[in-house]
Amino acid sequence: MTDTPRATGGPPLCAHCEQRPVPPSRGTKPRRYCSRSCVQRAYEKRQTQELLAAAVQQEKERQTRLMVAATVQLERERAEREQLLAAQSAPAVDARGAKSREDATTPGAKSRDDQERPRAKSRDDAAPARPQRAQPRRVGDFFRDIPAGMKLF
Repeated sequence: MTDTPRATGGPPLCAHCEQRPVPPSRGTKPRRYCSRSCVQRAYEKRQTQELLAAAVQQEKERQTRLMVAATVQLERERAEREQLLAAQSAPAVDARGAKSREDATTPGAKSRDDQERPRAKSRDDAAPARPQRAQPRRVGDFFRDIPAGMKLF
């Protein structure tokens, strides 16, 4: 890809094939290629290199976006774990600000009320447990239950 003459002092070599000498110029602009074929091949090579560079750049950007998304997701999960651990390790406090019964029974713990109040029934206590729903049946299950001699249609 050099436009310099060969070491022996002859004409410069083709910028694409670097094997054949470049013919003399017919105008003011010096020639770089030995033939139209080398001009076309050099153009195709440049186009391919540009497309390849664009594809590599796109892939780098995609990888960066994926890394950022993964980092954000990991940070969210870490924050959720920390909140969960903090909630589990903190003493339970009811709506009045008193400590829970477990904390009140520990030695040296004091609560606002020394007497226990009856616990109000919650919605969960009043409602009976719902039975688990069976899995939906498939069409083949219906045909399996039909007696062998019965005609459907």
